[in-house]
Amino acid sequence: MKVKTFEFTVCNGATYPHNMIKAVEEEWYQRLKGELITPEMIDAELNSFTRNIKVHSVSVSTVDVKYHNNGGSNTIKLYYTITYSN
Repeated sequence: MKVKTFEFTVCNGATYPHNMIKAVEEEWYQRLKGELITPEMIDAELNSFTRNIKVHSVSVSTVDVKYHNNGGSNTIKLYYTITYSN
């Protein structure tokens, strides 16, 4: 049996509802937005990986990897762990 872990960033400062329209033009906002993974992207990557293998189990863990304590947005990652055999 083998194990494969996938890491996906699903929330960060770019998901916070910014009141400033100017924020979407800022470099930091575009960089953070580029790090986000959509549900469709997660599906595509996991489906591609599991296409030709026998999957034994899939589990997902949510981890708050960066906590913003004053009203900003936390960075949340999903870790998918797949046990499988060829």
